[in-house]
Amino acid sequence: MRLDVEDAIIAYNYCERIKSELLILLNLVEEAFNIEGAAAEGAKRIVLSFLNALMGEVRIAVAAVGGERFSEVEAYLMKCLESFKLGRGEDVREHIGESVSVVATVCQQATDLLKSAGLLKGC
Repeated sequence: MRLDVEDAIIAYNYCERIKSELLILLNLVEEAFNIEGAAAEGAKRIVLSFLNALMGEVRIAVAAVGGERFSEVEAYLMKCLESFKLGRGEDVREHIGESVSVVATVCQQATDLLKSAGLLKGC
């Protein structure tokens, strides 16, 4: 993904937000898979709702910044959604991890560009 300074600022903001939301998703997934009984269905609905909201956020990032990297995150989240619905916890964790890796890479690229432009210090 080639970024100019303006795109790097936008990408950096989305990356930080999406990375945080992915970590929240991971915690929600862990909890949902540990809940049993009547509460399990409600927990799954909450995770699905959060996951759908996160995919919406990623789609906004795709529209704002473009590039294939955010689209790659969206694809991993679609796989995550499918795996979650099938109860495949290990696959869900893997897809979240892959998403975090992609977002961290984009964030690092944006950070490097913003540092070189003198817009970020000490990150």
